[in-house]
Amino acid sequence: MGIHRLTEDDIKAMATELVGNTLVVASAIPEDLISMVFIPIALGGLPGDIDPADVGNIVGSLKGSTGQAVNGYPVLMSCQVVHRDDWDQVHKLYEQARAALA
Repeated sequence: MGIHRLTEDDIKAMATELVGNTLVVASAIPEDLISMVFIPIALGGLPGDIDPADVGNIVGSLKGSTGQAVNGYPVLMSCQVVHRDDWDQVHKLYEQARAALA
């Protein structure tokens, strides 16, 4: 099965949420804190058939935050693994939006 692929609309929405600072991305969190921020990872809630080479990033919405924090990072009760090809597109749109806002 692998990682669920995002639609073009999903990619645009995710980039918009990143610009609006409503998403947390694993790449911005120290590695030793990732399982403390993304609770599903700590509880083994990710599918076992995910190829690590296909992972672009792990994202979670601040809407799913517990209101608690670990070393300044939110604790999220849900998260999504984003395929590397989809993440490349999300990140590209994010960077374009940031540049346009600068």
